Amino acid sequence: CGKKVNQHNDDNHNSSSMPTSPLHYDQSSQAQNNQMSKSQQQQQQQRVTVSGGITMTLTEQEAQAMAKQTSKRMLDQRKLSLVLDLDHTLVHATADARATAYVGAGSDVRTLLLPMTEGTPQNNQQPPQVRMIKHFAKLRPHIKEFLASASERYELSVYTAGTRLYAEQITMVLCRYMIGADRDQEDLEHLRYGLFIAEQNLSKHRHHQQQLDQQQQQQKDKIENIKEEAEAEEKKSSENGEKNGTDANEESKKDSDEPPTKKRKKVSFGEPPASLKTDQIDTPEEKVEKLKQELEEAERLESLAMDLRKRLFGSRIVSRTDVGDLGRDVKSLKRIFPCGGTMAAIVDDREDVWAKASDNTVARPGEPPENLLLVRPYHWKPFLGFADVNNAAGKVDVAGAEEDRPEEEVESDEQLLWTGDILERLHTRFYDKEMSEEVQHQRTVPSILQTMRNEVLNGCHLVLSGLIPIHKQQREQTNNSPRPSVLRYAENLGAKILDNVTPRVTHVVAARDGTDKTNRARQIPGCAVVKASWLMECVWSVTKRDVVHHYLGKAPIAKPPITKDTKTNSTMTNSDSNSSSDEDSDGFAADFEQQMMDEM
Repeated sequence: CGKKVNQHNDDNHNSSSMPTSPLHYDQSSQAQNNQMSKSQQQQQQQRVTVSGGITMTLTEQEAQAMAKQTSKRMLDQRKLSLVLDLDHTLVHATADARATAYVGAGSDVRTLLLPMTEGTPQNNQQPPQVRMIKHFAKLRPHIKEFLASASERYELSVYTAGTRLYAEQITMVLCRYMIGADRDQEDLEHLRYGLFIAEQNLSKHRHHQQQLDQQQQQQKDKIENIKEEAEAEEKKSSENGEKNGTDANEESKKDSDEPPTKKRKKVSFGEPPASLKTDQIDTPEEKVEKLKQELEEAERLESLAMDLRKRLFGSRIVSRTDVGDLGRDVKSLKRIFPCGGTMAAIVDDREDVWAKASDNTVARPGEPPENLLLVRPYHWKPFLGFADVNNAAGKVDVAGAEEDRPEEEVESDEQLLWTGDILERLHTRFYDKEMSEEVQHQRTVPSILQTMRNEVLNGCHLVLSGLIPIHKQQREQTNNSPRPSVLRYAENLGAKILDNVTPRVTHVVAARDGTDKTNRARQIPGCAVVKASWLMECVWSVTKRDVVHHYLGKAPIAKPPITKDTKTNSTMTNSDSNSSSDEDSDGFAADFEQQMMDEM
């Protein structure tokens, strides 16, 4: 909710139960009323984690006031709340050093440094050593477009199983990538250190140059002294030379008669190679200036990334260290939204962590809230086999839901495009201007998402083969136990689940081919026998996906063109469907036995 709440003293609550007249004020009744007030508050109080990871205990009235204030702010801004998971939802992270090979300029494999404590203090004499460990995060495809689009319509928050420092570092990595900055934390530190070393070398160079200049000046002064002495000596000899002028002229004439010396021919060896040209080698001053310019640009981009992080996420980060009292692998929606998040959507690859929360408001206990938009767990193939940083990825508890994809030069993961489309449709429906005032007061994110899901496979009749035992599909409507995942997915998408293959069946979702159900389905025109991956893509995208890429075996028989005679026959077939129900019931035992044999 992100708002600071003033905490009230216990004596200020339930004041209506206290005597209004001071004349009838009794100390025993005061103590009794205070005791009743405290016991009632303990039953109604709840813990809420707000911005900055601060957890506080609120009364029901304070929680409602917080929710009302947040709702008003959101409605005024025409926004909704969006809670994002990190690992295997937006990134695939590892600390394996082999990931270094995939880091490069312009790459979506980024780095971050996290502290790791080594050793334990003994007798409180030596503190544990802390060293920084390099981690690697592969960003999910289309992350830039997803965050940019979502931030226009939603107030973003992070709820992660990692530590707070990890979450803050990942959000910074995301923002650097969004603004086009190639340097992460370690790169910036290396650049600063490189400039520090270059400046030290420049200082040494200047000191050395100063010494050389002094030596050259001393040498120059020495040469000047020698010249002066030579000139003095020459002057003295010139005076003595006048006496011996005649002898000198005769000697000069004798020398002039000698033949002139031959000049030597100059030999050229061509231009020196470019690598040896001194004008192309950076001087220490030039190297320092270049590094300063690089650091200035890198720090400018880092500042932009920090500003973007404040705008996108603020201090709305909840980590496992903030909600340790919930237990391991548990996420509670009411912990961050006191009234259940009626204006909030969740994006996560794991639904089990949300289903484990004891304070969920759901139709069936043990099932995740309707606010959750489940995404396909993100695994980057080069990182497979590397240890994950935090918790394990979500498991798709449906046989055949995860297909082995061929090697691709460019990733084809479209999950964030699907999720972005869902969020856009959700926001449009929530703020629909043509909605009546009565409906506006009743609208909630869970109810809209439930309607959107029910529309996906509305009118489809599905038979599940080899995915769950048939006897588990035969359930009572009053059963409050959680449904098998595949059954819940199909029903939430609006499909009607049938036990046997009849002419009404539109899809048979099967774990394997060659069963009695798949063989019978192939005889029905238009009935598609598909893998569970088709159903899961419908769940992940909240759209009816094309079955062509998910056929189990050959394509179905084409439906005959619809004519008047076809409509008449269809009506007669529907009227006879009740009479054939006994035959379906008779075949149920045989189907059940065959199904169990197939699964064995």
